[in-house]
Amino acid sequence: RRHTRYISVTGVQTCALPISKLLGILRAALKGRADEQDLLVWLGAELAMARGQASEAVSLLETISFGASTTRAHRMLRAQALIATQQADSVRQAIGMLDAWLSSHPRDGHAWELNGQALDLVQEPLRSLRAQAEARAVRFDYVAAIDRLMAAQDQAKKWVQQGKLSRAQEIDASIIDTRLRQLRLLRREQTLQR
Repeated sequence: RRHTRYISVTGVQTCALPISKLLGILRAALKGRADEQDLLVWLGAELAMARGQASEAVSLLETISFGASTTRAHRMLRAQALIATQQADSVRQAIGMLDAWLSSHPRDGHAWELNGQALDLVQEPLRSLRAQAEARAVRFDYVAAIDRLMAAQDQAKKWVQQGKLSRAQEIDASIIDTRLRQLRLLRREQTLQR
């Protein structure tokens, strides 16, 4: 009770207790209640992220129960934390998680946005621009999506002229061309409906 009053009076952001100690106190109060413990871990991860402690957030999220670890909320928070570490291995792990999620949930705009951020950090501009375009397309902002895909197309053409386009990037460029055609058709349909 004393700790609860302290937190509610001062606010968690200004609380002098380290997150791990604060979570330990709360965890003890919720002993034996797995669902609430998972919520507590998410809270701790959110607080760690707010304090700029992405590595601590990643560590906390690794303690979550299996059932909770398969939820969208957990996956997105974990991806955010991995990306926020700005460590190449962690960012690539986030990309793998997000790619797997997006393969079965292609209409998840937030996942596309996170994927675009992560791909940008590991310097994969074609894939990043495509992810940014998909995030906009999910929200029916076809003009912005087309703009992103055209920027990716321009980058691919520049690399072709310089002889720097890899085989993987050729595949990405092909996907981008296809999506650009599809989105132009959708934009036309959207314009006709107005």
